[in-house]
Amino acid sequence: MEWIKKIWKDPVGSKVISVGIIAAIGFCASKSMPVVKEFFLQSIPLWTVLVFILMTYLFTKVVSYYKYKGAKEVAENKHSVKTQNKAWQDRKNLIWKAFIGLGDKDLTLLMNLYNLAPIDPENEHTRMISQSEHRIYDSIIEKTNIPVASAYQRTYMACITLEYIGDKVHYTFDQYFYSLLMYYASSGQKQKL
Repeated sequence: MEWIKKIWKDPVGSKVISVGIIAAIGFCASKSMPVVKEFFLQSIPLWTVLVFILMTYLFTKVVSYYKYKGAKEVAENKHSVKTQNKAWQDRKNLIWKAFIGLGDKDLTLLMNLYNLAPIDPENEHTRMISQSEHRIYDSIIEKTNIPVASAYQRTYMACITLEYIGDKVHYTFDQYFYSLLMYYASSGQKQKL
């Protein structure tokens, strides 16, 4: 293999090789020319030509249809992803506004819930409190509810949801709200993540 590279890099050797390749191509073309001439000089029925043209036309239409359909699906997927990302960003902004709107007293109470309440073993975003203690945290739940206008009624998006299970109340934090709380618990600063 090395000797071929040496010859190819040699100015004279590379010219000899290229002339040999061109000569081989010319020789093959001269030997196959009678076969090619015979093929093209044969009489072909008109209906065969018309069927070939029709099949080619239909094939190109089918290919262009599926190409357009695929491009349209890709565009729709990109639009869907953009819409979902925008909705997620809007949701994060609303949660951030609810978080920074909490006063120091509310944050202290929220940190007590976050740090001192037992964690649900099935979900780290959930804290469990006995039903007798849960009234303390009702004001925080209301302050973190984000009003969302709909066409029919005014509804709220909850940053903290509560669920009564047995004698316990389970407070579940929204995932982004939980990450804001985690950062605040470790640094003592409110920062948008």
